[in-house]
Amino acid sequence: WAPVRAHVHDGVHPRQSGKRVERARCAHVCSRRVLTAPLRQLFVTGALDESVIVRGLRHYPQDIERTIERADRRVHASGAAVFQVGDVLACVVEVAGVRAGGLFDFGDLLNMVPSITNAVLNEHAVVLHVIALVPAGTLPRNRRGQKERMIIRASFEQSAIKTLHVAYNV
Repeated sequence: WAPVRAHVHDGVHPRQSGKRVERARCAHVCSRRVLTAPLRQLFVTGALDESVIVRGLRHYPQDIERTIERADRRVHASGAAVFQVGDVLACVVEVAGVRAGGLFDFGDLLNMVPSITNAVLNEHAVVLHVIALVPAGTLPRNRRGQKERMIIRASFEQSAIKTLHVAYNV
Protein backbone atom coordinates (compact mmCIF):
# COMPACT_ATOMS: atom_id res chain seq x y z
CA TRP A 1 0.00 0.00 0.00
CA ALA A 2 1.41 3.36 -0.95
CA PRO A 3 0.07 6.54 0.66
CA VAL A 4 -1.75 8.80 -1.78
CA ARG A 5 -2.97 12.30 -1.03
CA ALA A 6 -6.75 12.74 -1.04
CA HIS A 7 -7.95 14.03 -4.37
CA VAL A 8 -11.09 14.15 -6.47
CA HIS A 9 -11.81 10.60 -7.63
CA ASP A 10 -14.85 9.89 -9.80
CA GLY A 11 -16.25 13.31 -8.91
CA VAL A 12 -16.29 12.57 -5.17
CA HIS A 13 -14.01 14.38 -2.75
CA PRO A 14 -13.96 13.50 0.94
CA ARG A 15 -14.66 16.77 2.77
CA GLN A 16 -12.53 17.45 5.78
CA SER A 17 -14.17 18.97 8.83
CA GLY A 18 -11.69 19.36 11.62
CA LYS A 19 -9.80 16.14 12.20
CA ARG A 20 -12.41 13.73 10.87
CA VAL A 21 -13.02 12.86 7.26
CA GLU A 22 -16.62 12.57 6.14
CA ARG A 23 -16.58 9.77 3.64
CA ALA A 24 -20.13 8.37 3.57
CA ARG A 25 -20.70 9.15 -0.10
CA CYS A 26 -17.15 8.22 -1.07
CA ALA A 27 -17.43 4.86 0.71
CA HIS A 28 -20.70 4.17 -1.10
CA VAL A 29 -19.27 5.02 -4.52
CA CYS A 30 -16.00 3.20 -4.00
CA SER A 31 -17.86 0.28 -2.44
CA ARG A 32 -15.90 -0.17 0.77
CA ARG A 33 -12.55 -0.03 -1.04
CA VAL A 34 -11.64 3.37 0.46
CA LEU A 35 -9.74 3.57 3.70
CA THR A 36 -8.70 6.77 5.42
CA ALA A 37 -5.65 7.08 7.62
CA PRO A 38 -5.41 9.46 10.57
CA LEU A 39 -2.85 11.55 8.65
CA ARG A 40 -5.53 12.63 6.14
CA GLN A 41 -4.33 10.21 3.50
CA LEU A 42 -6.55 8.24 1.18
CA PHE A 43 -5.90 4.65 0.16
CA VAL A 44 -7.79 3.18 -2.78
CA THR A 45 -7.55 -0.56 -3.30
CA GLY A 46 -8.69 -2.75 -6.16
CA ALA A 47 -7.53 -3.26 -9.71
CA LEU A 48 -8.57 -0.35 -11.90
CA ASP A 49 -8.41 -2.41 -15.09
CA GLU A 50 -11.09 -4.76 -13.71
CA SER A 51 -13.39 -2.03 -12.40
CA VAL A 52 -16.51 -1.09 -14.34
CA ILE A 53 -17.87 2.40 -14.87
CA VAL A 54 -21.63 2.78 -15.11
CA ARG A 55 -23.18 6.26 -15.47
CA GLY A 56 -19.93 7.87 -14.35
CA LEU A 57 -19.57 5.82 -11.16
CA ARG A 58 -16.84 3.24 -10.69
CA HIS A 59 -17.95 -0.15 -9.35
CA TYR A 60 -15.68 -2.99 -8.34
CA PRO A 61 -16.72 -6.36 -9.78
CA GLN A 62 -16.01 -8.19 -6.51
CA ASP A 63 -18.86 -6.33 -4.81
CA ILE A 64 -21.36 -7.08 -7.58
CA GLU A 65 -20.20 -10.71 -7.67
CA ARG A 66 -20.85 -11.09 -3.94
CA THR A 67 -24.34 -9.73 -4.45
CA ILE A 68 -24.95 -12.25 -7.25
CA GLU A 69 -23.69 -15.12 -5.09
CA ARG A 70 -26.10 -14.14 -2.30
CA ALA A 71 -29.02 -13.61 -4.70
CA ASP A 72 -29.75 -17.26 -5.42
CA ARG A 73 -28.82 -20.50 -3.66
CA ARG A 74 -28.10 -22.17 -7.01
CA VAL A 75 -25.16 -19.86 -7.75
CA HIS A 76 -21.90 -21.75 -7.17
CA ALA A 77 -19.75 -20.37 -4.34
CA SER A 78 -17.34 -17.81 -5.84
CA GLY A 79 -18.91 -18.62 -9.18
CA ALA A 80 -19.74 -15.21 -10.64
CA ALA A 81 -17.59 -13.00 -12.85
CA VAL A 82 -18.65 -9.44 -13.74
CA PHE A 83 -17.01 -7.42 -16.50
CA GLN A 84 -17.75 -4.65 -18.97
CA VAL A 85 -17.76 -5.08 -22.74
CA GLY A 86 -18.06 -1.61 -24.24
CA ASP A 87 -21.12 -0.05 -22.60
CA VAL A 88 -22.59 -3.43 -21.71
CA LEU A 89 -22.31 -4.83 -18.18
CA ALA A 90 -22.14 -8.62 -18.36
CA CYS A 91 -21.75 -11.46 -15.92
CA VAL A 92 -21.02 -15.16 -16.20
CA VAL A 93 -22.55 -17.23 -13.40
CA GLU A 94 -21.67 -20.82 -12.53
CA VAL A 95 -24.72 -22.89 -11.60
CA ALA A 96 -24.11 -25.20 -8.63
CA GLY A 97 -24.90 -28.87 -9.17
CA VAL A 98 -24.81 -28.64 -12.98
CA ARG A 99 -21.85 -30.16 -14.79
CA ALA A 100 -20.98 -29.82 -18.47
CA GLY A 101 -23.05 -32.31 -20.44
CA GLY A 102 -25.23 -33.09 -17.41
CA LEU A 103 -29.00 -32.87 -17.07
CA PHE A 104 -30.62 -29.77 -15.62
CA ASP A 105 -34.04 -28.19 -15.26
CA PHE A 106 -34.28 -25.35 -17.78
CA GLY A 107 -37.16 -23.70 -15.91
CA ASP A 108 -35.02 -23.63 -12.79
CA LEU A 109 -32.31 -21.76 -14.72
CA LEU A 110 -34.82 -19.23 -16.03
CA ASN A 111 -35.92 -18.44 -12.47
CA MET A 112 -32.35 -17.49 -11.52
CA VAL A 113 -32.16 -14.55 -13.94
CA PRO A 114 -34.78 -12.24 -12.32
CA SER A 115 -33.47 -12.88 -8.80
CA ILE A 116 -29.91 -12.02 -9.88
CA THR A 117 -31.04 -8.95 -11.84
CA ASN A 118 -33.18 -7.60 -8.98
CA ALA A 119 -30.51 -8.16 -6.33
CA VAL A 120 -27.87 -6.26 -8.33
CA LEU A 121 -30.31 -3.49 -9.20
CA ASN A 122 -31.42 -3.04 -5.57
CA GLU A 123 -27.94 -3.11 -4.05
CA HIS A 124 -25.81 -1.36 -6.69
CA ALA A 125 -28.35 0.55 -8.82
CA VAL A 126 -26.96 -0.95 -12.04
CA VAL A 127 -28.57 -3.24 -14.60
CA LEU A 128 -26.79 -6.36 -15.81
CA HIS A 129 -27.32 -6.31 -19.57
CA VAL A 130 -26.17 -9.89 -20.16
CA ILE A 131 -26.32 -12.83 -17.76
CA ALA A 132 -24.70 -16.05 -18.98
CA LEU A 133 -25.35 -19.19 -16.94
CA VAL A 134 -22.63 -21.83 -17.23
CA PRO A 135 -21.96 -25.23 -15.63
CA ALA A 136 -19.95 -25.34 -12.39
CA GLY A 137 -16.19 -25.44 -12.94
CA THR A 138 -16.32 -23.52 -16.24
CA LEU A 139 -14.68 -20.26 -15.12
CA PRO A 140 -10.87 -20.27 -15.50
CA ARG A 141 -8.93 -19.69 -12.30
CA ASN A 142 -5.29 -19.09 -11.48
CA ARG A 143 -3.18 -21.28 -9.16
CA ARG A 144 -4.52 -19.48 -6.10
CA GLY A 145 -8.12 -20.18 -7.10
CA GLN A 146 -8.92 -16.60 -8.11
CA LYS A 147 -11.07 -15.95 -11.16
CA GLU A 148 -9.29 -14.71 -14.29
CA ARG A 149 -11.76 -11.96 -15.27
CA MET A 150 -9.81 -10.79 -18.30
CA ILE A 151 -9.63 -14.32 -19.72
CA ILE A 152 -13.33 -14.84 -18.96
CA ARG A 153 -14.15 -11.57 -20.71
CA ALA A 154 -12.09 -12.48 -23.79
CA SER A 155 -13.69 -15.95 -23.94
CA PHE A 156 -17.14 -14.40 -23.61
CA GLU A 157 -16.46 -11.91 -26.41
CA GLN A 158 -15.30 -14.74 -28.69
CA SER A 159 -18.26 -16.98 -27.70
CA ALA A 160 -15.78 -19.59 -26.46
CA ILE A 161 -17.64 -20.24 -23.19
CA LYS A 162 -20.14 -23.11 -23.30
CA THR A 163 -23.31 -21.65 -21.79
CA LEU A 164 -26.47 -23.25 -20.48
CA HIS A 165 -28.54 -20.09 -21.03
CA VAL A 166 -27.86 -16.45 -21.92
CA ALA A 167 -30.32 -13.75 -20.84
CA TYR A 168 -30.30 -10.28 -22.37
CA ASN A 169 -31.76 -7.40 -20.33
CA VAL A 170 -32.05 -4.55 -22.81
